[in-house]
Amino acid sequence: MNKALFYNAWSRTNSYFQNTEYAARNYPDADELVLLAPMKKDLPPEVFTQIYQPPVSNGDGYDRENLLKADALLTQAGWVINGQQRVNSVTGKPLTFELLLPASSNSQWVLPFQHNLQRLGITMTIRSG
Repeated sequence: MNKALFYNAWSRTNSYFQNTEYAARNYPDADELVLLAPMKKDLPPEVFTQIYQPPVSNGDGYDRENLLKADALLTQAGWVINGQQRVNSVTGKPLTFELLLPASSNSQWVLPFQHNLQRLGITMTIRSG
């Protein structure tokens, strides 16, 4: 998307909280380990042994590998496919959400994300304010 829509003008972030004190820059420090200790058995070992890196694709627009990983995680979390829709295996409720954009925002950059979510059976509606 960066290549196709923005002519490689953007650089990839390495954290969900880039440029803040919450950015994942290193392994958990002593204070973070204290906070994580009660949940250690429920967390993947990678939390303690690897610095987080967001998923990366080759940029061709066909994110099959990442979609397969997402499908496996969703299924593991109890979200199954019923017809062509992702639903909760217990409640049967569909997995849907709304993405809110600023009024002046161009939704073109989120359309590929919406398309990939549709491939996973997830409905994302886009609304600009």
